[in-house]
Order: sequence, then structure tokens, then C-alpha cells
Amino acid sequence: MTHGYDGTSMDRIASVAAVSKRTVYNHFTTKEALFQEITEAQFGVLVQGSKAPAYDSSRALDDQLADYAHQLVALFSSESYLNGARLLLMERLRAPEREVNIEELLTHRESGLDAWIAAAVADGKLAVQHPLMAAQQFFALLKAFALWPQLFGTQSPLSGDQIEQVVDSAVKLFLHGYAAG
Repeated sequence: MTHGYDGTSMDRIASVAAVSKRTVYNHFTTKEALFQEITEAQFGVLVQGSKAPAYDSSRALDDQLADYAHQLVALFSSESYLNGARLLLMERLRAPEREVNIEELLTHRESGLDAWIAAAVADGKLAVQHPLMAAQQFFALLKAFALWPQLFGTQSPLSGDQIEQVVDSAVKLFLHGYAAG
């Protein structure tokens, strides 16, 4: 994070880790492999807590989505997430050929929201033909206000009232577009 990919050497990594360079190479054959592993591990821990809850047919859809949206906004607002996302974006722009799977990490394809949506469809509460696309749309509604402006430094973190407004409008818009009959 401090020096970026190009500004970091295997020597520096070994020094910070207080191990020999040979030890680093025994575990990671290239700096690229180490970068990929660190990226996946860091984001894996961060997004672990942002898995969609199981669909609950006894609870109102708006309450379930709002609870989940609050989790996501908290994740997007965390310094760890923002710093990691900035590093990934910089490296992807600097070297598009680099094997950084930024889409998977930043779009939350494995969030389980698509399964939640499919369960709501099966329960007759939503009318969605493509649950994964609908999940990505929900994420986009939140990220437009709770991630991208902070990521690029064009806006301060959202206040509590702003978070409520973003969550409320995203949930209402999503449910208005996909409510069953």
C-alpha cells in the first residue's frame, strides 16, 4: 500500500517481513503471484462480512434489503476497503495485462445477493429474470454514492443522514423496479 506495486521489490518485502529473500521466493515464485495472493486475501477478509443474509419470507423485503445495504455501505466506507480498492484500480490502470481480478473483487459477484433475489422470486415477491444482473444493479445504486465519490476523493464520507437517504432510495428504487405483479 505504501509504495504501490512498481515501487515494491521482493527485497523490500523480505526486509519488512523479517525473512530472507529466498524464503519469500519459496512461497511466491514471482512478485506478481505475491500481489495476487495478497489482493485476494485482503479483499476476501473484507468482503466476508458482506455476504447477503439468507432470504426470510417472514420479513418485509425492504427491511431485509435495508439491513444488507447498511452492511455494504459500512464496508465501502472502511479505510481498508477504500485503500485496497485504490491500489487495485491504480495497478489495473497502470498495467491492464496484470492478473488483477478487480471485477470479481469490487462487484461482489459472490455476495449471495443473487440467491436472495432468486428466493424472493420463488416466493412470489419479486419479478426478476436475471438475479445476478439485478444484484449488480443494487450494488451500483449504493456504490454511486457510498463508494465511487470517496474512492476518487471527490466527496467526504457520508454522514448518518446521507447513509439513510442512500439506503432508503436504493431499496425503494430496486423494489419499485422488481416488485412482483
